[in-house]
Amino acid sequence: MKKWVGLVSVSALLLAGCTFGDSTEQQLSEVLQQMHTAEEEYRSVQDPLNEAEQKEYALFEEVLALEQEQTDELTEKLEELSALVAERRDLLSTEKQSIDAALEASDFSTLDIPEENQSYVTQIDEAYDARYATYEQLYAEYEKLLALQENLYTEMAREDVAIDQIRDLVQQVNAQNEVVQTHVTAMNEQTEQFNQTTDEVFESLQNEE
Repeated sequence: MKKWVGLVSVSALLLAGCTFGDSTEQQLSEVLQQMHTAEEEYRSVQDPLNEAEQKEYALFEEVLALEQEQTDELTEKLEELSALVAERRDLLSTEKQSIDAALEASDFSTLDIPEENQSYVTQIDEAYDARYATYEQLYAEYEKLLALQENLYTEMAREDVAIDQIRDLVQQVNAQNEVVQTHVTAMNEQTEQFNQTTDEVFESLQNEE
């Protein structure tokens, strides 16, 4: 497995501490701040998630180094690995709930935005929808990774399991981890794009004052 790079949080919210005379800027700023607040738990689980993943990786290396007759130690470490998968699944669930809450907060339809500024709202809305869609894909692929790892540890605990079967399962885990890494990269890129879009919108609004 490769390390899952921590996701970049929504950073467009330097706006939070500013006061705008323009109604469009103020209203957009308030919604963005609500989204940022909703993603607080999403940001808070990144370090624990990465730590659990790194611990699991190190522990798995220890398992591979064990001799076949070290049954008790193997069983203990495999139980620890399964517990780490469960921990990561819980953290992922917390992350998903936070992202979903941010999506719910990203409702621009109720804002009283002048017609001439509606295109700016659309730009932000579409950029965030793209980011959320990318996260949905990442979440689905990471769930698949967890399921494959859980199955691997279960099979390794069987006394009659064949080495070739374990080798195949490890390859499946590694391949899925590569898929996850691709989606992590895409998520980070979409986050940067959302932040850039938001910055450009506010710069344009301020230039129009």
